[in-house]
Amino acid sequence: MIKPQLLKENIEFIMDIDDDIKGYGVASEFKHIILNLLSNAKDSIIHNNTRIREISIIAEKTNNSMILLKVQDTGGGIPEDIINDIFDDYFTTKGKGGTGIGLSMTKLIVEEEMNGTISVCNNKDGALFSLNIPMY
Repeated sequence: MIKPQLLKENIEFIMDIDDDIKGYGVASEFKHIILNLLSNAKDSIIHNNTRIREISIIAEKTNNSMILLKVQDTGGGIPEDIINDIFDDYFTTKGKGGTGIGLSMTKLIVEEEMNGTISVCNNKDGALFSLNIPMY
């Protein structure tokens, strides 16, 4: 769904997920999570006009029962003074253009519906969201 937007903005999309990795949860909710994270990453890259324009999704098995899914971008990262607030209800950095429910809903789905965890940190070039979800 978001691929045409990424192409239009000259953002490279990298996906490294083994075919045998399957997570626990409802497919439509998982799609919502991924779409939200990709959309936010795209917006960050565009807003910060970063030179390197990449978004990657990497999934790996961490043990026999869990999957680590990493969504990483080169959008410049999340300011340290707000990084701990981004999962709060109605928190937005987009002014009137955002509702502030995307990441709070993402966290709710990951934790309550998928029995997983989600966290975020900044790396060298941008933000890194890490999701730990049970394998199916």
